[in-house]
Amino acid sequence: MTRKRQVVEKTSPEKPLQHMRTMLGRRQPPVFVTSSIVLLLLAEKPAHGYALFKEMCDMGVYDDGVDPSAVYPTLKALEEEDFVTAEIVDESSGPPRKVFHITKPGRRALSEFVEGNLRIMASDIEYFQDRYDAL
Repeated sequence: MTRKRQVVEKTSPEKPLQHMRTMLGRRQPPVFVTSSIVLLLLAEKPAHGYALFKEMCDMGVYDDGVDPSAVYPTLKALEEEDFVTAEIVDESSGPPRKVFHITKPGRRALSEFVEGNLRIMASDIEYFQDRYDAL
Protein backbone atom coordinates (compact mmCIF):
# COMPACT_ATOMS: atom_id res chain seq x y z
CA MET A 1 0.00 0.00 0.00
CA THR A 2 1.49 3.34 -1.02
CA ARG A 3 0.74 6.45 1.01
CA LYS A 4 0.14 9.73 -0.71
CA ARG A 5 2.46 12.45 0.44
CA GLN A 6 0.60 14.95 2.56
CA VAL A 7 1.51 18.59 2.66
CA VAL A 8 1.91 19.58 6.27
CA GLU A 9 0.21 22.88 6.88
CA LYS A 10 2.46 25.24 8.76
CA THR A 11 1.29 27.07 11.83
CA SER A 12 1.31 30.35 9.95
CA PRO A 13 1.71 30.50 6.16
CA GLU A 14 2.94 34.08 6.46
CA LYS A 15 5.89 32.93 8.60
CA PRO A 16 7.62 30.26 6.52
CA LEU A 17 10.46 29.55 8.97
CA GLN A 18 8.35 29.37 12.12
CA HIS A 19 7.98 25.58 11.95
CA MET A 20 11.76 25.10 11.97
CA ARG A 21 12.12 27.21 15.11
CA THR A 22 9.16 25.51 16.78
CA MET A 23 10.47 22.06 15.84
CA LEU A 24 13.77 22.89 17.54
CA GLY A 25 11.84 24.02 20.62
CA ARG A 26 13.45 27.44 20.74
CA ARG A 27 12.40 31.06 20.69
CA GLN A 28 15.11 31.64 18.11
CA PRO A 29 17.09 29.25 15.91
CA PRO A 30 20.77 28.37 16.36
CA VAL A 31 23.36 30.96 15.28
CA PHE A 32 24.42 29.07 12.14
CA VAL A 33 20.83 29.30 10.94
CA THR A 34 20.37 32.98 11.79
CA SER A 35 23.73 33.77 10.16
CA SER A 36 22.61 32.15 6.93
CA ILE A 37 19.28 33.95 7.00
CA VAL A 38 21.01 37.31 7.57
CA LEU A 39 23.34 36.61 4.65
CA LEU A 40 20.38 35.70 2.45
CA LEU A 41 18.52 38.90 3.37
CA LEU A 42 21.62 41.03 2.78
CA ALA A 43 22.19 39.31 -0.58
CA GLU A 44 18.72 40.54 -1.50
CA LYS A 45 19.39 44.09 -0.31
CA PRO A 46 21.48 46.02 2.23
CA ALA A 47 19.73 46.73 5.52
CA HIS A 48 20.23 48.00 9.05
CA GLY A 49 19.97 45.71 12.05
CA TYR A 50 16.42 46.51 13.10
CA ALA A 51 15.12 46.08 9.54
CA LEU A 52 16.79 42.65 9.43
CA PHE A 53 15.29 41.73 12.79
CA LYS A 54 11.82 42.85 11.67
CA GLU A 55 12.06 40.86 8.43
CA MET A 56 13.22 37.80 10.36
CA CYS A 57 10.26 38.18 12.74
CA ASP A 58 7.94 38.38 9.74
CA MET A 59 9.49 35.14 8.45
CA GLY A 60 8.94 33.45 11.82
CA VAL A 61 12.64 33.18 12.66
CA TYR A 62 12.18 34.89 16.02
CA ASP A 63 9.39 34.20 18.47
CA ASP A 64 7.22 37.07 19.65
CA GLY A 65 8.84 38.84 22.56
CA VAL A 66 12.45 38.28 21.48
CA ASP A 67 14.44 41.47 21.98
CA PRO A 68 15.41 43.23 18.72
CA SER A 69 19.02 43.28 19.89
CA ALA A 70 19.11 39.49 19.30
CA VAL A 71 20.27 40.05 15.71
CA TYR A 72 23.33 42.15 16.61
CA PRO A 73 25.63 39.36 17.89
CA THR A 74 25.05 37.58 14.57
CA LEU A 75 25.87 40.75 12.63
CA LYS A 76 28.99 41.30 14.72
CA ALA A 77 30.18 37.73 14.12
CA LEU A 78 29.53 38.05 10.38
CA GLU A 79 31.42 41.33 10.33
CA GLU A 80 34.39 39.74 12.14
CA GLU A 81 34.46 36.96 9.52
CA ASP A 82 34.39 39.58 6.72
CA PHE A 83 31.06 38.21 5.49
CA VAL A 84 29.39 41.62 5.90
CA THR A 85 30.54 45.21 6.01
CA ALA A 86 28.77 48.17 7.55
CA GLU A 87 28.50 51.82 6.68
CA ILE A 88 26.93 54.64 8.63
CA VAL A 89 24.08 56.14 6.60
CA ASP A 90 22.53 59.45 7.55
CA GLU A 91 18.82 59.03 6.94
CA SER A 92 16.66 62.11 6.65
CA SER A 93 14.55 61.10 9.62
CA GLY A 94 16.10 59.90 12.84
CA PRO A 95 19.70 59.24 13.77
CA PRO A 96 22.27 57.80 11.37
CA ARG A 97 22.01 54.01 11.00
CA LYS A 98 24.57 51.30 10.45
CA VAL A 99 23.63 49.65 7.15
CA PHE A 100 25.05 46.21 6.44
CA HIS A 101 26.14 44.84 3.06
CA ILE A 102 27.11 41.29 2.13
CA THR A 103 30.70 40.87 0.88
CA LYS A 104 32.10 38.45 -1.72
CA PRO A 105 33.27 36.07 1.05
CA GLY A 106 29.76 36.37 2.54
CA ARG A 107 28.18 35.40 -0.79
CA ARG A 108 30.57 32.44 -1.01
CA ALA A 109 29.68 31.34 2.53
CA LEU A 110 25.96 31.61 1.73
CA SER A 111 26.42 29.61 -1.46
CA GLU A 112 28.43 26.94 0.38
CA PHE A 113 25.73 26.70 3.06
CA VAL A 114 22.97 26.30 0.47
CA GLU A 115 24.81 24.00 -1.95
CA GLY A 116 26.81 22.06 0.62
CA ASN A 117 24.10 21.67 3.22
CA LEU A 118 20.54 22.71 2.38
CA ARG A 119 20.31 21.13 -1.07
CA ILE A 120 21.84 17.89 0.22
CA MET A 121 19.54 17.93 3.25
CA ALA A 122 16.53 18.51 0.98
CA SER A 123 17.59 15.47 -1.07
CA ASP A 124 18.00 13.41 2.11
CA ILE A 125 14.54 14.47 3.31
CA GLU A 126 13.00 13.57 -0.05
CA TYR A 127 14.68 10.13 0.14
CA PHE A 128 13.30 9.61 3.65
CA GLN A 129 9.81 10.73 2.60
CA ASP A 130 9.85 8.41 -0.41
CA ARG A 131 10.79 5.46 1.81
CA TYR A 132 8.08 6.45 4.30
CA ASP A 133 5.50 6.87 1.55
CA ALA A 134 6.29 3.37 0.30
CA LEU A 135 5.22 1.79 3.62
